[in-house]
Amino acid sequence: MKDGLWEAVVERDARFIWGLSNETRFFSIWRREQGVICVVPMLDPDNPYTCAGKQEVDHVKERLGLSMKAPDDEQHLVAMCQEHNTWHPPRKQLRQAERIYLSRYGMAVLG
Repeated sequence: MKDGLWEAVVERDARFIWGLSNETRFFSIWRREQGVICVVPMLDPDNPYTCAGKQEVDHVKERLGLSMKAPDDEQHLVAMCQEHNTWHPPRKQLRQAERIYLSRYGMAVLG
């Protein structure tokens, strides 16, 4: 993975989560207090697992059934916790939600 890509994906997803929250603090203050950034609670609110573990990024294929791993770029990566990515891998409905999210915000300019 190229230098800075992991961090850019986590930053993009953190900004998106912060933007959807009712958070009144500046992003920089909120971000310092966050541990792991995970898009699962936002994209799959019915997911039964609670965020835990280390920071990871998940590769998202453009469509189901493709046998090759998704590319290492912002259009195919989302920030996830270890619980949702490794210990309980994404379910089919989450994969679809990830694709929709990335089609809209995959290359969102960081402000």
